[in-house]
Amino acid sequence: FLVDMAHLYELFVAEWLKAHLPAPLFVKSHEKMVLGANGEVKFDIDLVLYDGGGQRPLAVLDTKYKALGKPSNADINQIVTYAQVKHCPQAILIYPQPLSRPLDVQIGNVHVRSLTFALTGDLDQVGKQFILDLGQ
Repeated sequence: FLVDMAHLYELFVAEWLKAHLPAPLFVKSHEKMVLGANGEVKFDIDLVLYDGGGQRPLAVLDTKYKALGKPSNADINQIVTYAQVKHCPQAILIYPQPLSRPLDVQIGNVHVRSLTFALTGDLDQVGKQFILDLGQ
């Protein structure tokens, strides 16, 4: 059997956040955006974090099941594009292990960061730490 670990990681992070985010925050998975006069540009955003009213996106989040030292330019371009499309001030790349060179930069009007949601140790503690990091 082959297991799509990238998809499984994304699903885990999404479901954990849905179950544990403090009110009034909530997250939507696989938000689809279609742009262009003929719908020629399509995006499928992993996760969008919303305020309690659901009208204002606070952050776009993209899970990356990769072991890297730093985020790739392609991943940064992708998440910044998602943030621009959603008129969102934050863009967050999520990795299963800490990066040797984490990202924390301002690109135009978007604050871009990398965060870790580790798969080792007590997952509830890891998740609680992730939520704290998310709020910073």
